Amino acid sequence: MNNSTSSEPDAISWKRILAAPEYLFPVLLALFGVAFAFGMPPFQTPDEDSHFFRAYQVSEGRLFPHRTVDGWGGGLVPASMVRILHTFLHLVFHPDRHASWEDFTNNLDTPLDPKAREARPFRGSTYYSFVPYLPQALGIALARVSGGGALGVFYACRLANLVFAVLLLHLTLRITPIFKLVFGALALIPITVQQLASSSPDASTIGVAFLFTAVLFRLAVAERATVGGGMIVVLLGLAGWLTVCKFPYASLALLYLAIPLNRLGGWRRYLLVGAGLAVVTLGLTVAMTRMKKYTPDRISEGTREVSIRGQVRGIKADPLKFAGVCTATITEHSRIWLDQLGQLGWLDTPVNPLAMQTLLVFLVLLGLGDRTESIQPSWQLKTAGLLAAGLCTGVILLCCYVSGCSVGAPLVIGPQGRYWVPVLPLLMLPLFNRVIRIQANPKVLLYATCAVSAAVLVVAVASFMRRYYLAPEFQFEIVPIALGSAALLVALYFVAVGRRYAAA
Repeated sequence: MNNSTSSEPDAISWKRILAAPEYLFPVLLALFGVAFAFGMPPFQTPDEDSHFFRAYQVSEGRLFPHRTVDGWGGGLVPASMVRILHTFLHLVFHPDRHASWEDFTNNLDTPLDPKAREARPFRGSTYYSFVPYLPQALGIALARVSGGGALGVFYACRLANLVFAVLLLHLTLRITPIFKLVFGALALIPITVQQLASSSPDASTIGVAFLFTAVLFRLAVAERATVGGGMIVVLLGLAGWLTVCKFPYASLALLYLAIPLNRLGGWRRYLLVGAGLAVVTLGLTVAMTRMKKYTPDRISEGTREVSIRGQVRGIKADPLKFAGVCTATITEHSRIWLDQLGQLGWLDTPVNPLAMQTLLVFLVLLGLGDRTESIQPSWQLKTAGLLAAGLCTGVILLCCYVSGCSVGAPLVIGPQGRYWVPVLPLLMLPLFNRVIRIQANPKVLLYATCAVSAAVLVVAVASFMRRYYLAPEFQFEIVPIALGSAALLVALYFVAVGRRYAAA
């Protein structure tokens, strides 16, 4: 009797946890994130070499790059890590090449040897602040203190980033009053999981953007009590944090326009807090532009027609022409950006298109069905969300056009689909409406979202395993097996739901 009595509260507790999005989605992110962190060979995500070396420098207390070659900022990094980079460098942009067991075993016992150094330019990270590298730097520092080898230090960097992202997702889902399932599903898109489980600053950027959006959603649609000073400090802190991660996403602060006046206690306080947000985001954005001194005037390699100064002069001379360039780019490349949500590695490892198209359709249906009882986002929130997403898109295109495109180019080359993950919740806000909606049991929708997301991630793991490890004779077998397993997972879920309701 005592044993059964004592175990009952635990059972109830586990049932509550399994029914809570704020626990389910972080658990799924942690599980698949570990698979990505250890499954993707070292330095196989975009600019991961630069991101890792920058994080290593931050772990030693060097918060800013040093000048190195050709005007690029960089620093001295362990030669052992450079050797690991060269071991796996042959895989980049070569889908026909695969990692071998020897690639790992030959580096497994490589000591870090931090005294032997090489100078490296940080081409992919020198224009970032040190802030989004703090989680990775902590993981690297802990691995160094514990005596980890070179390969162990690299994986510690990835895992620390993943842990931080899982924590931010948990906080996001606890705070947001709407779109809990949407946030969770977006965090489990294959490209999102890859970035969160790598050395990339995207982990901080996406995680903080989601958390900042969740706080603004809460202020806009939930609780009618006046906002206290502590919440205002949190709001301003998150705005600053996000700006120094990647300043284009400071545009999310426009959601502040949707917060009712009475939530801030009247016009005066509303204007003061709004002015504070503007000062924080604009001031830090200006400060971030000073990172330009660590880059040459021509960031992109391979073409001499790129010039930051020349491009800026052209935009100032004819801003309407640049607006036309942005419009043409969106109409021409939006489909490519959607496809890139399922392209892993250096955009050379596609997830099966059938799985990705199924996921995109499901996300639309989820936006129509993810409802919170008695809460309806106002038209002001939807309008502010679209304005914020539009401004963010414009700033992203401007940055890519100025830094990486030929002067006067007709299209912006360089943006990738993952750049829009932080604003996807805003783009999906119009789906939350009274005219077109899907009514579903909340628990059924929750577990369906988890099942579909997990199924697609199973296919994603199979895709990068095929790309990096399997011999040609086995490559055409693993993806059909993964697709079948994913379909079986979803089918078993719906069978279980059907049996439960039939029994009821």
